[in-house]
Amino acid sequence: MSTSGAIHHVNLVGLKGLCVECAERYLVYDCMPHGSLEKHLFQRKPIDSGLGNEVSNCTRVVNGLAYLHEECREDIIHCDIKPENVLLDADFTPKISDFGPAKLLGRDLNRMLTTMRGIRGCIAPEWISGIAITSKVDVYNYGMMLSEIVSGRRN
Repeated sequence: MSTSGAIHHVNLVGLKGLCVECAERYLVYDCMPHGSLEKHLFQRKPIDSGLGNEVSNCTRVVNGLAYLHEECREDIIHCDIKPENVLLDADFTPKISDFGPAKLLGRDLNRMLTTMRGIRGCIAPEWISGIAITSKVDVYNYGMMLSEIVSGRRN
């Protein structure tokens, strides 16, 4: 929680607080009224979403990843970059969300062994081969997401 609360970047969904009621725990995040990028990419009929410049939006997502990988106190590997985990704010600005599977990687480490995460068709080769993961897993997933954005189809 302390790490999630310390992450602040314009292209990451911000954690506002934590609520603990009896055995229930709730995380409170920024309001993202336009839902996920996935919803806008794969709807049956086109909508005027205001997404506009896909290149600019893709750049914003990669800026968020660069922040996680290089500018945080510890490297953070998201492990699950996909359109479902990119949310759109009131201005349709994309922001990375869902840090559930994220892994912290100390600055002195350059890779980590962990259990496989992701969905079929989008799993980075490191997961399949069983070798230690690096931030390249996020780069691979980002590339897979770009192919979905460009093609308008799921991988």
